[in-house]
Amino acid sequence: TVDGSGLLPFSPMLDMPSQCLNPVVSLKGLQSLRLFSVPLVGSHPYIFQLPNLEELDTSLSKGLEWNLEMLKGLPRLKRLKCRWNAGLTGSLSSVRVLRHVLTCLNLDQCFNVEGSLRDLGVDGGFPVLETLHLDGTALMVDSLGIGPDDFPSLKEIDFFAFYAHVLGVENVTTIPSQSPFRSVTRLDVDHGEGDGNGPRWNLEDVASLLPNLESLYVISIGNNNLEGALSSLSTLRNMTSLSLIYCNSITGSLSDFRELVNLEWLDLGQCRNVEGLLSDLRSLPRLKSLDLAGTRVVADAPRISVDAQLIGPEDFSCLHYAGNIGYPWSVNDADAYMRFKYVKSNGRWRCMNEHDDLRLHRKSPDFYEPSLGDLPEGEGKSRLSEGPFRLEFVKVGPRVGWRWSCGDGWGDYYYFETNWLEPPPSPSDEGYSEYCEDLEIDTKEDLGPFRGLYNPPATEEEYIGVVAAFIRTPSTFTRNVRPKTE
Repeated sequence: TVDGSGLLPFSPMLDMPSQCLNPVVSLKGLQSLRLFSVPLVGSHPYIFQLPNLEELDTSLSKGLEWNLEMLKGLPRLKRLKCRWNAGLTGSLSSVRVLRHVLTCLNLDQCFNVEGSLRDLGVDGGFPVLETLHLDGTALMVDSLGIGPDDFPSLKEIDFFAFYAHVLGVENVTTIPSQSPFRSVTRLDVDHGEGDGNGPRWNLEDVASLLPNLESLYVISIGNNNLEGALSSLSTLRNMTSLSLIYCNSITGSLSDFRELVNLEWLDLGQCRNVEGLLSDLRSLPRLKSLDLAGTRVVADAPRISVDAQLIGPEDFSCLHYAGNIGYPWSVNDADAYMRFKYVKSNGRWRCMNEHDDLRLHRKSPDFYEPSLGDLPEGEGKSRLSEGPFRLEFVKVGPRVGWRWSCGDGWGDYYYFETNWLEPPPSPSDEGYSEYCEDLEIDTKEDLGPFRGLYNPPATEEEYIGVVAAFIRTPSTFTRNVRPKTE
């Protein structure tokens, strides 16, 4: 194996002389050659004279000029990745010299590759091909020449291959039973531009083809100008992963996914017409990753807060990651919100997005920005000017809780008392000694003016009063407040 990607200096204008790679290509037993983003310019035919090469990656080596006909010099090539190679030319039919050995073909954004998808399907197709990516090529949208057994091993296809197949058959309803893609497990239809302005197509038309693809379990349809309703995907019971990021015209509710009990990964980021409640997904026992940023689910803050209170301690027990799900709408909603962000599985706690910016919603009726300008300068005033509405988790041994905090934004904080999510361990429990040691450290943390307080003062005036008293006598500041019930 030779990886030249990190060894050669990068410069888009550099013409890499042939002698730099001559020692490499003289290794006739070489099996893997990776030239990712290497500044090769012009033709280098010696690269394609390695009879034992099984893997070649020239992705983003934009100045390299070669033709698909040169693949005949690589008779054992199994994996070919040439993404964003503007210098690649030729017809897809030239790849047929590798039809019995090729398992991966990725020509994404190779604009000058021509031909038709059916060039791969004639004479028995590609019996061992597993991955096919042709997005951004100059291929014709035509798949009428493809037979149902031309790609028996195919597991992953991209936007162009699938789109060409959809448009290339006259009667869409006959595709499932005759599809050469029936063994596909991953459908990658992500347009990749991050703007949702890809080719316009309809989710219902595509979804009608999928149920008979019984092996399909991963669907990535993000960044597309996609229209339709989420309910059209509700029958795909085998699906484990779904990405619809930036599909701005998709409509529907989270409740449309209630029956997809195998779903593990769901990304609806920036699908601004998707609505619903977090509790609609409680019926998905395997869900591990969830992103709802930019949806109506997150935009409706009061409903988020109320909904969080409907979620039980056993719900979402497998969730590792939950992207932006909004912020609690009131101080009283914080406990339910933090309990959703906290996950306990197999007796161990796991904090999702431990470093997230957790805080009270800025439009909350409980939120205020304190004005401390009239107070005298004193210890901690800069820390206290931001307001007491940050949230964070606390871990003391095996015990987990959460608390409010107030800081200057530079890591200098005062803390409120901890609201525990579970009772303290008993002396016979595992981790009890660790709990005692960590608790001693935690009780010495700087509570400042908030010693004895579990929630922020209700009004700005109350908050300023607490701060003023602390600034006057910081060394003796204590508050006689009723202890929090465990």
